[in-house]
Amino acid sequence: MSNKARGHGAFASVAKKASDSKKARRQVVAPDEYEDGDKVFAGSSAPSPSPSSIKPSAAADDGLAHQTSGTLIPDNTFKVVDSHLVRSWTLKDRRLEELDRDPKYAELVESARVAGIIEPLVVRQIPGKDPDGVMFEEIAGFKRLNAAQAVGAPVPILIRHLTDQQALVIQAQENRGRSEPCAWSQALHYEHLLASGTYSTARQVADVFGIDKSSMSMYLKIARQMPADFKASLFLDTLAQRSLRALIEGLEGCGTDPKRRETYIDRIVEHADQINATPDNAVKIVDRVLHEVCSGAKAPKASKPRVFQSQKGKALSMRTSGSGLAVTFHRAALAVADEDELTSVLKDYLENKGLALEQK
Repeated sequence: MSNKARGHGAFASVAKKASDSKKARRQVVAPDEYEDGDKVFAGSSAPSPSPSSIKPSAAADDGLAHQTSGTLIPDNTFKVVDSHLVRSWTLKDRRLEELDRDPKYAELVESARVAGIIEPLVVRQIPGKDPDGVMFEEIAGFKRLNAAQAVGAPVPILIRHLTDQQALVIQAQENRGRSEPCAWSQALHYEHLLASGTYSTARQVADVFGIDKSSMSMYLKIARQMPADFKASLFLDTLAQRSLRALIEGLEGCGTDPKRRETYIDRIVEHADQINATPDNAVKIVDRVLHEVCSGAKAPKASKPRVFQSQKGKALSMRTSGSGLAVTFHRAALAVADEDELTSVLKDYLENKGLALEQK
């Protein structure tokens, strides 16, 4: 039987176990609660339980006691455990950075804070003793696990005995019908599966995930050829696959001339704020930059700076360029207001305009 077939069989077993464990779940789920995907909702006839009010069952406590002594927990065992006893899998298909700009994840965190996590994570037991005290690794439920850890909520888990290949199938099934990982995360995931030796050929990876050969080749090219400057300046996790492809094809369109390629990269970075603010327009921006670079068109010149003088000399200058507005506070300004004061004034003004600012 193929790895893929065994994986699908394993996933069917997960679904069956989820049904069989309804009785066990009643120990930790309020009677009027129901769930929808990653979100948990509380019925109106009963108060929502707080995460601290949800306790592992006696059976779960007993199982964990045995686990610490090195005993293998039986396959298809259901438990409720402290979320910090579970770590992310090294072959996970999502990245933490992806969650930072996912509005649905923020909703999930708040749901976990109010009602806890209801739907079980699929996990594997970690063999031996982990130095950090971690007992399990998450196979399916990356977002739920991180939401629970963010608010200190326990998590229900379904412990499975799975090979890496079987686990990958279950992980992929988890995402179908829900929120797929972003294109950038998928590209890095497929590349990692090959680099780690989990699979030996791109064709094998494509078969497991149901991707055609040309799409797999493009995903791998995106992961392997994305310039470091793009990784540092662009929110790649917000870009669709076609936008990521446009970035790479633009680099290829510059040919082998190193100066032209460097110019293309620099020009894209100059437009990073615009691309990050309007990711749906990324392809148009990339096409325009590539045309300018290949045609020899010069970048738009920065505007003449506006300079503000004071009785103590030059205090402030402002210059507009293609990448934004540069503001410089000169010695005269810094003589009457320090950096923290000026930063606070600008920050308060922008936040009053609706921006949520966080220092990186």
